[in-house]
Amino acid sequence: MTIVAAPLIHMIAAAICLMAGRRSRWIVLAAWAAGVGLLAYWIGVFAETGPIHETVGDWGALGIRLALDRPAIAFLLLEQLLVGAVIAHGWRSRLSSAFYALLLVLAGSVCALCMSLDLFNMYVLLELLTLTSFLLVAYERRSVQIWASLKYLLLASLGMSIYLAGVALLYAQVGSLSLPQIGEVLASLSPGEAGWIPIAAALMTAGIAVKAGIFLYSLWLPAAHGSASTGVSALLSGLVIKMGVLALLRLSVILPIDHVLTVLGVMTGIAGALYAIVETDAKRALAFSTLSQVGYLLIGVGAATEAAKIGVLMYIVAHGMFKGLLFLAIGDAGERVGSTEISALRIHRREIPRSSRVAVLVGCAAIVGLPFVGAFWAKEWLFVGSAPVDRALLWLLVFCTALVFSRFLPIVLVRGRCPGERNKSLSYALLGAGLPCTFALAGVLAPGRGWLMGTTLVHAAWTLAVVAAGVLVGTRIPALMTLRLPRSLFRIEEGVVAILAGVFLVYVTICAGT
Repeated sequence: MTIVAAPLIHMIAAAICLMAGRRSRWIVLAAWAAGVGLLAYWIGVFAETGPIHETVGDWGALGIRLALDRPAIAFLLLEQLLVGAVIAHGWRSRLSSAFYALLLVLAGSVCALCMSLDLFNMYVLLELLTLTSFLLVAYERRSVQIWASLKYLLLASLGMSIYLAGVALLYAQVGSLSLPQIGEVLASLSPGEAGWIPIAAALMTAGIAVKAGIFLYSLWLPAAHGSASTGVSALLSGLVIKMGVLALLRLSVILPIDHVLTVLGVMTGIAGALYAIVETDAKRALAFSTLSQVGYLLIGVGAATEAAKIGVLMYIVAHGMFKGLLFLAIGDAGERVGSTEISALRIHRREIPRSSRVAVLVGCAAIVGLPFVGAFWAKEWLFVGSAPVDRALLWLLVFCTALVFSRFLPIVLVRGRCPGERNKSLSYALLGAGLPCTFALAGVLAPGRGWLMGTTLVHAAWTLAVVAAGVLVGTRIPALMTLRLPRSLFRIEEGVVAILAGVFLVYVTICAGT
């Protein structure tokens, strides 16, 4: 069966939703079930025969290359789990057919993008994701959502314009938009013929960085993720942001951007954690934490080893699930309490449904990487595949993550039997049960290499020690939460300046690393 089927099913179902009225949720459910069936079939084919390659159209340099490879499998798994959880979460809500149509367009765009090996097709799909996300953020039409979505649309469009300029330069020099063909041409160039590559790489990397949740480039993220409705926040943070990381992962195969991704990863991981530590609103703290977690992924991609890339793919799936779980649970807790301020959630924690508290506890345990939880296996592959300096940076991010989420412990560590809605509990269960998928995913991504690395027990001991230190510091030194950090960075005019300056930063870093 052709791999184009999944995005086509979603897009056709989206058109039907607009005409179906109240029955649109059943159409969404049917499209999701069809996607699950296709994914199960494709995983079986992939495990047996390896990657599947197809070309849509036969126009020479302009034919669209698609591949069902390891990154595609990981992202399709994450997309199915998250979309299924969002469908379950909003099943009893009065969501319009337009919302469900947008949800299907977003899912279809993700399916197509994760399989695309064509630079211009990636641009079109990233722009479609931007437009769809813009509409979903503003769906409830509250003023804060409309402004946050407009800022996201403007900054993301600027980033995609910069990316397109890099694509145009690359195409002018190489004459192809296919990543495999471009890689072959670049590998054959002599140093004297490759002087334009850093410029093209800087434009494309900085442009995609706006979509990838990288600090200084993605300054729209906290407002958009923090103000969107609960299900939309889960999708944006758990899935949409990762598509930019996927694009960078694809580009790192052909362009010399490993060093710059490591630098951006360190900057993003530390800055995101610092802002998450001092943030008083729980949803915005989760949004800043997403920035910090993107730092893990960038450092892993920058390591450019097979083990690190497997760890990146596993961590993308794990982070998408537990961050989606946290956004759903915190959003529901905020609706019950009337505020997502951390102080309000602490004061009224007995009013929060028990299922939401359990979901927050599971999400926190997963995000800090406690041993033998889903993210633990992903981080182990990342550590094994990274250089000693990168490992030290990753341990620092583990400490900072534990410090951030120590603030959520008073919300969940309380007795109470406040009932919750069954459909929302089902959405938590779907994501919580999906966390072990990262353990099994290693068997698909790295067959024959073993699911357990030889350093498992040592890594588990270190993880427990670092997490305990982070929680201890977070609970014993509350003064850390009163640090004053600049907020003017997140205004739209500063965002534009940061993106333009970021192009130069990336260019200089690429030149210094080559």
